Amino acid sequence: MKYHQLSKLAGNILTTGFIIAFGLGCRSLSERESVQKETQTYYAQWVGVQAPEFNADVKDRNKGNPLQIQDYRGKRLLLYSFDAGNFVERPDESALVTQLGALNRIWNQSTNDSAIIGFTYGAMFFLPGFQEPPLDVKALTDFPVVNNTIIQLDEPYNLLQRWPGAILIDRNGIIVEICPQAMTEKQLAEVVSRPDWKGKPRSLPKSDPPELVKNYSSRKPFVIYVYARNLERGSQFQHNFGHLGYVYLKSDVPRDSVESLKKMEGKTLRGSVRKGDPIRKSDFEN
Repeated sequence: MKYHQLSKLAGNILTTGFIIAFGLGCRSLSERESVQKETQTYYAQWVGVQAPEFNADVKDRNKGNPLQIQDYRGKRLLLYSFDAGNFVERPDESALVTQLGALNRIWNQSTNDSAIIGFTYGAMFFLPGFQEPPLDVKALTDFPVVNNTIIQLDEPYNLLQRWPGAILIDRNGIIVEICPQAMTEKQLAEVVSRPDWKGKPRSLPKSDPPELVKNYSSRKPFVIYVYARNLERGSQFQHNFGHLGYVYLKSDVPRDSVESLKKMEGKTLRGSVRKGDPIRKSDFEN
């Protein structure tokens, strides 16, 4: 099931997710390592490069004046992408508060030479009256937040639309760190501690990202069904035993993935399955 099918279910409102495909366990370790290696190699070329201006109309919470990189010259600017759910799925609020709390502890927003711009698909930041951020989340996001759903950014900023990650730009507008992955508090601390770039800026990368990196950077994930809980052999499937999940590479979609949870109701599992595993037709007895 491709993304446009999900958009129909969501009332034709564009949605996406920041769920990392690796977590579904659909790829072998060598394939995961290949994706990670190519991604790291590509984005490493941007370190030391003058940060290009945003190509899109990037605004704080869909309103106000456009946000521009040049307006932050003289400050250390952290572009921070975080998972806050989307229009279809509400976020794990506990995990979100933990993540934003770590950012708040590490990044001293009270100083005059530092700033943050957040990037997320979280509907709570962009649909007032429909969803509202919890008070603790609101207190931890006292910085501009960009709606990833309605824009398409060029590289290297497309990273911020793919999964949780960060780009650090120094006081002179030079990219000094790019982290294309979700981070622990310790890793985030290491990223934001990078000093200003020394010497002449490097040239822009001469080539586009490899196809594997491009594909994984897509804002249009493939949608599959995954198990919502661990189930033992012989269990009879019920509708609430599964939910939607996202993968970013076509090869992560099982050939026999189910297209409807309703059609699986009452069927018996051949073996045990784990929470997060893709739901396959072959999991069930005929």
